[in-house]
Amino acid sequence: MTDPSQIVRPEHYATHGYPHAAWQELRRHSPVRRFELDGYDPFWAITRYADIARVSRQPRLFLNAPRLVFASRRFPQRRAEEIVRSLLNMDPPEHGRYRGLVNRRFTPHALSFLRSHVEALSAQVVSGVAARAIDAVAHVGECDFVTDVAARLPLAVILELLGVPREDWETVFEWTNQAIAPGEPEYRRGATALETADGARLSLFEYFGRYVAERRREPREDLVSVLVQSRIDGESLADFDILSYCFLLAVA
Repeated sequence: MTDPSQIVRPEHYATHGYPHAAWQELRRHSPVRRFELDGYDPFWAITRYADIARVSRQPRLFLNAPRLVFASRRFPQRRAEEIVRSLLNMDPPEHGRYRGLVNRRFTPHALSFLRSHVEALSAQVVSGVAARAIDAVAHVGECDFVTDVAARLPLAVILELLGVPREDWETVFEWTNQAIAPGEPEYRRGATALETADGARLSLFEYFGRYVAERRREPREDLVSVLVQSRIDGESLADFDILSYCFLLAVA
């Protein structure tokens, strides 16, 4: 019998890959299951699509706050809002107010005007990968599609919307990787994963802080300017809220 706790065991993913059998067993025999594992806070695993959809439609009963992320007790636990104020950690009615600030920039109609621009960005990303991957001897190249294309293209589009100049994209790309996967050896920049994640987050906050200050003086047609000029209940957003929004968009 498959051990269902494989779904949250990093060592299993690293050694054996994705535990498809464990997920299948849970969906078939125990689609709503409570786990109490050593080293982790108790949690519920909801594994069927219909149940997940039902949960997501009842925000007053199933909250995002205060603990959205599943983590080992080996790492220091902090409240999410102490680190970043993210839409992911918000519940109604606050979530709707903050999401509405940029909603109009992400409608199909609004994004249709960006189609040709995104196509051009896509061509540039693929051309850059092809140029780097060509073997000078065999004229055959390889690339890691996830790293070289799938991760870079969405970030390029988002950074363009935020108004970040292209010469800084590679630096921001490194910071986002450090923030998302601080435990990976290739992204580790601190003594611990936590130190790496904190360092990347603070670097992104400091970087976008300069743009927030600039856009307060001279607004432009970008998302940072939208956030700077936004109001919730008649009040301007605090810098921490704006920087958190930029952070979320960049790492998303």
